[in-house]
Amino acid sequence: RTVSILKELGEAGYDRQASFAAVFYAGGHNGREPLWPAVIHWFASAFGFSTFHARLVSILCSSAVAFLTVLLGAYRINPFVGVVGGLLVAVNVPHVSNAIHGLREELVTCFILGLVLVTSSGHVWRPLASDLREWFRVPIGDRWPLAGRRLEWWRIVLAGLAGAGVILVRADMVVLVAMVGGTFTAMFRWGWRTWVPIAALALGLAAPMYVGYWATQGDPFWPGTYGASVNRNLEFPERMGTPGFPSAAEYAANWAAGPLISPITYFFGYHTPTQFLQYSIAGFERIFREILFADQPVLLVLFWVGLGFSVVSGRWIIPWGIAMTLLPFYAFMAGVPNPWVFPGRYAHQALPFAALAVAWAVCGLPIIGISWFNKRNVRIARSGSGG
Repeated sequence: RTVSILKELGEAGYDRQASFAAVFYAGGHNGREPLWPAVIHWFASAFGFSTFHARLVSILCSSAVAFLTVLLGAYRINPFVGVVGGLLVAVNVPHVSNAIHGLREELVTCFILGLVLVTSSGHVWRPLASDLREWFRVPIGDRWPLAGRRLEWWRIVLAGLAGAGVILVRADMVVLVAMVGGTFTAMFRWGWRTWVPIAALALGLAAPMYVGYWATQGDPFWPGTYGASVNRNLEFPERMGTPGFPSAAEYAANWAAGPLISPITYFFGYHTPTQFLQYSIAGFERIFREILFADQPVLLVLFWVGLGFSVVSGRWIIPWGIAMTLLPFYAFMAGVPNPWVFPGRYAHQALPFAALAVAWAVCGLPIIGISWFNKRNVRIARSGSGG
């Protein structure tokens, strides 16, 4: 895969014969989203074209993922939790093994963490119960005022750039970006002066990619169409040669052979609602047992303990982040009873939040206990001075 990307860079026009924007948004790279090949090109132009250099980009991005995990945990939970979570990411065997292959998962995870970090660290993330109490006390017309809370301008710019980065690396993650923006708008009561500029910047940078796909592939959403068609053929090999499926020879020549279908058709046209729910539940559990914490039973147990404890203690960044990065579609594909449908690397964007869950399981009770003890001493001191 890494060597093929390097070859495609030249074929796509990275030879200074055309403007960067024309090449970047042209829908080339064998249908691949443009930002990852562009990053490899920039790095290779400075340090040299080779498989090693492409892999080095992934390794550097994986180090950045660990660092951003430290920052996110420190800002949103506790500095000790951030440090432990970052260390767990840095030494996670599946994460390290994936990084040396020179693929894009580490880069997109950096953008996801950056998006969450610059937007959520500007707010106090209160317990859900207090939000719900406030929600029901406030009149309906005043719950989300049009001129609601506003982020600093630099956070808005960075959030828009990070959102565009996610989409330009993994076009299917436009759903993830929309869910992050939607939930933050609701939880933090963003006004239009916050969410409109973020959405406009992200979509303004990503939209030309879809135009490029429309011009070159005849389908603006080509990565999703291609992936859905491949997954259909992988999941139902016994139906090869039947109506709606390619023959064995056609499939051998092209994984996406047969009638092209949209992701919505794949998810909800080839599966019943019951299947979708069953596969999603099974896939959610499988991701942590077989992928992120494979052959690490102690960490797996600590993850589930930490996830439950984060809900009970109101550390919502952990369950929220896991839900955003895996639900609904990645968990579903992981649960499809054909392992080829879901390569393990497609779940790695959830690793930072899973690592923070493990860290919270280890550090949570001592942190809460120390905090309670300190507050108790302060109350005693105040009551003593007042007496």
